[in-house]
Amino acid sequence: MNEIDFHKLPYRSESPHIKTSSIVCGLVASTDLDATQRFYEDMLGLECVRVSNERMLARDGASIVGPRKGNPSWLLDVRKRAEIERPQRVLHHWGIDLVSKASVEAMHNRVQTFQADYGIRQIFQPQFQHGSYAFYLQDLDTNWWEFQFVPQSRKATKFVVGDFVDPAFDRQGKD
Repeated sequence: MNEIDFHKLPYRSESPHIKTSSIVCGLVASTDLDATQRFYEDMLGLECVRVSNERMLARDGASIVGPRKGNPSWLLDVRKRAEIERPQRVLHHWGIDLVSKASVEAMHNRVQTFQADYGIRQIFQPQFQHGSYAFYLQDLDTNWWEFQFVPQSRKATKFVVGDFVDPAFDRQGKD
């Protein structure tokens, strides 16, 4: 492994320890697997399967139909807990891409209509932020979800443009 100066931006590993193909799994807690499954399937369009009385797996709908059929891009491992000991914060949210600004508006209307039915705790108003049009909601288990529309042109340019480094920002001592 090469000598690396982590304080010099942009950092790029020339010899990573592992070649990762994708991030495929995340873990969430639930106090009520039945209600969570209903919310995930009906509202989020996820495919769910119970693997035990205390555990459920959920995968994205794109793996059920379409070009990725049979190949989930991600999987949630949902574990039943008596209580949520560490509620999730909005900045630690799960993101769901939608196909247009209109679909974000439609989803926002839908979750407002069914908020009580699914135990949705909070719903933020849609807004333009960081190059997307989005809103957040907090589900019955305090997990935060972002529903966003990001134009393809915006997605494609993030890595092409590269790192944005503010020369006024001093990273030393901030890691």
